[in-house]
Amino acid sequence: MLNRLERLGRGQVLLLCGLIWFAVTGWGILMAGPNPDDWRQMAGAPPGPMPLNWTDDEGRWAMELIYVRLLGERFLTPLQILLAFPCLAGIAHLLARRAAPEGLGNAAMLAIFVIGTSHVYMSDALNFSAHLFAYPLALLLSALAFALIAPGAAGLLAVATGIYQPFAVFGAVLPLIGLMRWDRLALRPALFWLVRAALAGAAGLALYVLLWRFFASLTPYQPIGARGALPGAEAILAKLAGLPVLLRHLFTGGLMNLSGAARVFNGLFGLAVIGAVALAALAALLSAAGAGTRLIRAARVGAGGLAALLILPVLAYLAATEPYLPGRAVGYFGFLLAAMLIAALALVAPLGRAARALRLAGAGALAVMGTVQLFTAAALWHDQMRQGERDRELARLIMARVAALPGYDGGPIRILGGLGSDEFSAGGSIGYTVFHPGNSVPGIFREMFGFGWTAEFLAISPRACPAFPAHDAVWLEDGRAHVCLSPFAQDLMPLAHCAPLGGGQPGTLCAGRGMLILARPDCAPLPPGRRIRARLFDAAGREGPPIEFTVDVRAFTHQGRCLQAWPDGGFAFARIVLGEYDADGMAVWEREFSPQTLRETLAGAAP
Repeated sequence: MLNRLERLGRGQVLLLCGLIWFAVTGWGILMAGPNPDDWRQMAGAPPGPMPLNWTDDEGRWAMELIYVRLLGERFLTPLQILLAFPCLAGIAHLLARRAAPEGLGNAAMLAIFVIGTSHVYMSDALNFSAHLFAYPLALLLSALAFALIAPGAAGLLAVATGIYQPFAVFGAVLPLIGLMRWDRLALRPALFWLVRAALAGAAGLALYVLLWRFFASLTPYQPIGARGALPGAEAILAKLAGLPVLLRHLFTGGLMNLSGAARVFNGLFGLAVIGAVALAALAALLSAAGAGTRLIRAARVGAGGLAALLILPVLAYLAATEPYLPGRAVGYFGFLLAAMLIAALALVAPLGRAARALRLAGAGALAVMGTVQLFTAAALWHDQMRQGERDRELARLIMARVAALPGYDGGPIRILGGLGSDEFSAGGSIGYTVFHPGNSVPGIFREMFGFGWTAEFLAISPRACPAFPAHDAVWLEDGRAHVCLSPFAQDLMPLAHCAPLGGGQPGTLCAGRGMLILARPDCAPLPPGRRIRARLFDAAGREGPPIEFTVDVRAFTHQGRCLQAWPDGGFAFARIVLGEYDADGMAVWEREFSPQTLRETLAGAAP
């Protein structure tokens, strides 16, 4: 088997990679249709040099440049699929060159490419049509920066970070493989490579911040990076406490909603990679050298493998403001696993006769994992296509009912509540309905029917109603059509479990019906750069998903008040910290609430 793999030429490998890419992932993306974020992007951005919130709110200035300036706010999906392929093939080549034994570089490139591009976490990343080319480009730039460590490395890392921050660390796997490969690289140059990589990383981060602030200056907002900033010490400690669970989910594909069989295969492959690294360390202890040298070799293998498999993903987790790790943030994980297995198996020669058996077993594991990932990817793209068809059909049914309402004049509609995505959802963005609760900017009606407006999705309903398509689920109120997708058992008012904001701040916070509701006297916009954010903590101090009222939650007027509501996700909170924050993240005002303080009732029209 290994002899056959050795005969694979570079042209054959590139051809096979291209066929697999375009037949499985490329075709799947073309057929799948838009996800909720895609519909939002199709709704269009306001005019301006940097019109999206990726720069000022997320720090992803390079991503905004690519989508707005290079692609002209168009998906151009076939072109992006074509451009993504050389990026992903280049990543597989760089990894195979460093990891593979002599004579097996081309076969290793094929295995790394197949597992890397079809891994469930990469599928989650590639499901964002605006990012289809940019995400692979960010990974390639990171890999090139750490591979070359040339004067331009900082610039490559700055752009990679400006596309998507979690991908900037990916290229560090190359010097870590260099650390492991004691048979190719002496200790001093391996350590020197790591030092240069750290310096390039620091320079790249500094350059990224400078460029971010420059491009953010082209917007009317300040570069606050609300979703790109580092979490606080309290949140990091809570994440550290949950690391064992995170690592189990990471290796089994549990960051997504996979079937039990798929999780078993992913988990077994993860164990195979970890086992291979351990065997490589054992082989280093048995290699022909002095005792001190053998210990150093084993330490190199263990440190390099541990850092690549654990530290790189954990860094992405700890740096994220969310209390969870989205699958797309480690979209490179399939590349990393395949490369580490190949690098480890390249080091087992000192185990004698067992080495060939181990390499054959490793090749078999790569083949099985690649096949499983390909079938899983094909199934995921099919589910995404079916969810898209269901969303479009529901949009047609809604508009038919709304158009039949007496007095409807063709104006904007309100969608109340939302639908779950249990049947087709694989977690992340795959199989996720555009009609999910609280979708802040859905563009599906605008794009499908050519309307000049975007529907408002609200998490709550002003009155009790059954779920669509029931007769009473659609009505006109204040000249606007309302459609209940979720059943609401009672009218919105009165609201219980409320408390005034206090401290001279007009408004009320309510927590009930599975919602967090902010009521203010009017819907006047905040000063530029300001944000209203709620943070929920349970009795153990663990933080739930933050609620960005200013960015994510649509405001609407009801009975003389401006209301914003967002589901609390069933989080059993013991306290809520609500505040308004300036462009530097400093609190303009901040209030703390507990279930005991939320005792008042908000009823009737505002005085």
